[in-house]
Amino acid sequence: MKYLALIIVTFVCAALIVNGQEAKLHGETHKANSAPKDTNASDTAGQNLLVVNQQAAQRQENDHANKPSSYLHELFLPQNVPNLALVLVGIGGIVIAVLSLNAVNRQIGEMRRQVDLLFGQLRAMHEQVAEMSAQTGLLSDYVDETKNIAIAANSSADAAKKSADALVFSERAWVMADLRCSTASHFLHGDHTENGVAAQTLDITGLELTCVNDGNSPAWITEKAIRLVVMKPGENLPTNPTLTSKDIVQDHVEPLGPGRETKKVLDLRGEGRHSLNTATLIYGVVRYRDIFKEERETWFCYQMTGYKTNYLLARIPGSPEYNRNT
Repeated sequence: MKYLALIIVTFVCAALIVNGQEAKLHGETHKANSAPKDTNASDTAGQNLLVVNQQAAQRQENDHANKPSSYLHELFLPQNVPNLALVLVGIGGIVIAVLSLNAVNRQIGEMRRQVDLLFGQLRAMHEQVAEMSAQTGLLSDYVDETKNIAIAANSSADAAKKSADALVFSERAWVMADLRCSTASHFLHGDHTENGVAAQTLDITGLELTCVNDGNSPAWITEKAIRLVVMKPGENLPTNPTLTSKDIVQDHVEPLGPGRETKKVLDLRGEGRHSLNTATLIYGVVRYRDIFKEERETWFCYQMTGYKTNYLLARIPGSPEYNRNT
């Protein structure tokens, strides 16, 4: 752009110089046309000396009058001022155009730098996206591998737990409870008044509660509780057995080695009267602790059969909560 401005300025200067040369040439032509007149005057001078001197003086004045003025003088003549103003305006317009083009050029350069910077950022973003995609793939593979490891570890943990449970079950104590009538057992019905209300009772004496350790390690019995219930027609056994502190028949610790048994003779009383239309049930629990310091329970439930004679106790198998072992 700078070279274009120099070319334009050079072109304008050349035009001005050429215009000046044309003006000078026009002055010389005018001088040449006046030369014959001087020659004629010379011919006359041969005849009259006085006239010759006057004509020579006149010719010198004419030559001096016809001598062209300087270029700068003619350039600033009034008739040339409009042209000079137009030239200056043109030069100013050219300078402004050159400056504007330079500013536009700088803006274009800045825009190019911004575009290059933007493309650089886009390339960096593309590389980051590609890197993130690769890392995501690696992370997905890592998650899958971790999941597989977790599944394998869980399977191993389950297997280890099952193995440990099998070991515990094979080595722990298993206390079983059995309730029987002995030869000393008696069944008595009675009537009494409680809080002004007449009530019937059933007393059973001489029951034997036998606890046997069928496990491979000792146990420590911590509690025995038992209840006698006489249910009327239409009544059902509760889903879950309930016992209170009144039902506890032993609360001291009793050790029981593997393969050993212990017996306890019980006397029980319940409200109601045993008959062909009622159901007499006896249920209870034996609580103990094993060598693994786990608290265990053994529940049992029996129904009394027979009436007046041949009393027997039969286990009720259809109630899981009354026949569970922990």
